[in-house]
Amino acid sequence: MFDLVEQPWTLLTLSGLTCLVIGTLRSAFPEKRRSWQSLIPLVLALAAFGIDAWVATDREQIRDVVQTLLDATENEDIAALVHMIGPDYQDSFHRDRARLIQRIRGELSKPVIKKTSRNGLSLDFTSPTAPTALLGMSIVFEPSSNVAENYGSSFRAVIRIRFKKGPDGRWLTNGIEIEQINMQPISWNQIPSIS
Repeated sequence: MFDLVEQPWTLLTLSGLTCLVIGTLRSAFPEKRRSWQSLIPLVLALAAFGIDAWVATDREQIRDVVQTLLDATENEDIAALVHMIGPDYQDSFHRDRARLIQRIRGELSKPVIKKTSRNGLSLDFTSPTAPTALLGMSIVFEPSSNVAENYGSSFRAVIRIRFKKGPDGRWLTNGIEIEQINMQPISWNQIPSIS
């Protein structure tokens, strides 16, 4: 049905309809008019924006994690990336979290990435305890980097990210699979070291 915390439009629509009904009733029955009746639609509208601002849904939290991953990658902020990786991380190439962190530290030891941008994001909550995101992104590399010199100055990538709630209740990355680079199917074991 309608999820009141996912978006404000349900309560805003109800607020508008309530305003019309109260206006009609106040015109039809002027003797029953009370000053507080006009506040009902306003309270509903404020509740809509208040709920939207103060309640972070799982969908919004995962979007924030994806944006943090993109920003940390662009800024080559290893600590922020490590902070977003779950304790039981595993993908088709990295057997555990430690191996991924080792690769991140090796790849980002020199300036490599100039800019990242999100081209698309699709979230799948088929499994509410283990949602996934399909992220389309562009990566522009530093002109002096090994990647730019040997493979090209930019890539478009599609990656699938698995999430799981950590011990503290935050959504963490539980696995990342690279699905495409420049519209060609690819996997982790086909990607050479970029450093």
